[in-house]
Amino acid sequence: MSHGPNTGKDCCPRTQKAKIPLKQIVSYYKTSSSCALPALVFVTKLGKHWCVNPTDAWVKSHAAAVDRRLASTPVMST
Repeated sequence: MSHGPNTGKDCCPRTQKAKIPLKQIVSYYKTSSSCALPALVFVTKLGKHWCVNPTDAWVKSHAAAVDRRLASTPVMST
């Protein structure tokens, strides 16, 4: 993640090429539309944030799997 000039807050200067194991990913978010490089950011169990290319097939597959996992997680009401 980059916080330098002309990159915007929470923009990615580059994307990760290596495939991140799905079991390590707990959530993800999109970078701002004002960023020069469109990216998704996968958040791992260890709290690391990995910038990835949202058009890569494995990224789309992992994002969909995380969405399904989060949708099936029961929400506890208080």
